[in-house]
Amino acid sequence: MRKLFGTKDIRGVANEELTPEFCVRLGKAVGTYFGGGDILVGMDERLGSQMTALALMSGLISTGCRVHWLGLATTPMVQWAVGELGGDGGIVITASHNPPEYTGIIVLDEHGIEVSPEAREEIEAIFRGEEFMKVPWYGLRPVREVDTEREVLKPYIKSVIRQVDVNLIELANPKIIIDTASTVSAMPIHLLMEELGISYVMLGAELDGRHPRRISEPRPDTLSRLRTVASRLEADFGVGVDGDCNRAIFCYKDEVWWGDYSFALIAKWYLRDHPGETLLTPISSSMVVKDVVEACGGKLKWCKVGAGYVSRIMVEEGIRLAGEENGGICYAYHGPFRDACMAIALMLQVLAEEGRPLKELMDELPRYQIAKGSVPCPEELKEKVMSEVGRRVEGEAYLEKITIDGIRLMFEGYSVLIRPSGTEPIIRVFTESRHGDAEELLAKYMGLVEEVVGEVSK
Repeated sequence: MRKLFGTKDIRGVANEELTPEFCVRLGKAVGTYFGGGDILVGMDERLGSQMTALALMSGLISTGCRVHWLGLATTPMVQWAVGELGGDGGIVITASHNPPEYTGIIVLDEHGIEVSPEAREEIEAIFRGEEFMKVPWYGLRPVREVDTEREVLKPYIKSVIRQVDVNLIELANPKIIIDTASTVSAMPIHLLMEELGISYVMLGAELDGRHPRRISEPRPDTLSRLRTVASRLEADFGVGVDGDCNRAIFCYKDEVWWGDYSFALIAKWYLRDHPGETLLTPISSSMVVKDVVEACGGKLKWCKVGAGYVSRIMVEEGIRLAGEENGGICYAYHGPFRDACMAIALMLQVLAEEGRPLKELMDELPRYQIAKGSVPCPEELKEKVMSEVGRRVEGEAYLEKITIDGIRLMFEGYSVLIRPSGTEPIIRVFTESRHGDAEELLAKYMGLVEEVVGEVSK
């Protein structure tokens, strides 16, 4: 039976996999898990989001929950609101970077971070067993319509800008271009830019659930329009954000930097004033993060891939800064969750303090060639395949082997990550090298995985 949750949330095509009937039942399961309580709910602009939200809220209300309805809101806005307004939990209706036909559901705990894997299993068990709480008619609680602009959006942006020197950023007078892909991300980004008082141009500022300008995932191949506009307008940099405003990818002219490079630059800045601190990143991040953090006197902790793992470790271990390869930056002084607004504000702070262009600062970081691929592998064979791959690489002369999420081998000047996908029937292979041979390394290790999959399949 297909699992309900992926690595952190539930996603499917609106009105096909995520039907109103499914969503009512899921709302009952989530409400039962929380035992009633105050649940904050927000959604993105996708065409399926309102249908999903209303059905979910009906299920929540039937279990005795008090729903606080935020309406249009980004994921970080809802996460911040749960923590600041004192909710027992939250739900975000968003499919993040997926194509427009998809809708997704993220369940948050009282800290505003994705519920733990154990909690997801419990919700799924309630959903499958249909052992739902049900309150009598006099126990049904009315929905509270939140004044989202006044209670959430404005104070949330105030929280972001408290972390930076607004006067210094305004004095530096940067000019940036932001592509929000016609998503709900435009709401907080617009307010952030106005509060910072800098020159900016927004692309895709209109909310359109069909995402006509570009797909909502910011990648080098989806940001061509942004790069063109930023270059023609001679902007200091461009930044593309994803559909729920928790990831930011920076670019300048034809160059686009993945999130581990922007994180490395922010980490370098942060460690100047916080020497010796431990920073956090998923095992999928480039060695550039390790190189920079250790060169600046910090310590780096690796964790499993997934925003929930990052946030939970930050809360449990008191880590203040974390970053992901996909463009997520978590700054605990604002909140232990990925936030594109916070990432943009921090990058502006770095540039204002340095007084130098982004490209110049990026060029000072260690440079790795990166290659990525995947090998088809049936879900039921992944464990056996990974076990055999681990046995076969044991004799290699690696400096370090990390097995918290797949297998990561660190060598002098290069590394390899072999990791089963949490959402697809594939095994991902990632290689990077300072020697210019990442593609050759990728071919080698993909060949190894393919051979093992073939043998295990017999």
